Amino acid sequence: MDYNSAYERVTQLKKFYKSLLWFGIVAGIIFLMTFLKTDHLISLYLMDLLFWSFGEFF
Repeated sequence: MDYNSAYERVTQLKKFYKSLLWFGIVAGIIFLMTFLKTDHLISLYLMDLLFWSFGEFF
């Protein structure tokens, strides 16, 4: 495998794993919001905690 094809493959893998990570984050938030729907106060607290914790990445 030469350098150019290896570089292209790594670029494709990076894009795939980045998309997979974002899917996991969004799916996790939706799951937690649905799971905690019965207690609205806890779900708001969780969302505040999520945005304060991971806000530096957005």
